[in-house]
Amino acid sequence: MTELTWEGKYKDGKKVSPIRIALPFQTIETVNEKRKAGLQTDIFAAAASQYQVVVKVIDILGNDTTKLIMVEI
Repeated sequence: MTELTWEGKYKDGKKVSPIRIALPFQTIETVNEKRKAGLQTDIFAAAASQYQVVVKVIDILGNDTTKLIMVEI
């Protein structure tokens, strides 16, 4: 079996955890447009304390996911 090794991978014979850094992948956008008709349904008719929220997530590989969720406050 082949193993990749590099300087700093082992310390005193034990594996060392990799260094974690904060990556700037999270962005928040506000769009002033009406929601697409495809996302609006009568099933999600909201009461005064309920809201519909559209969440869009794009991961570091560029995969795009959009979800409509109900939030009750």
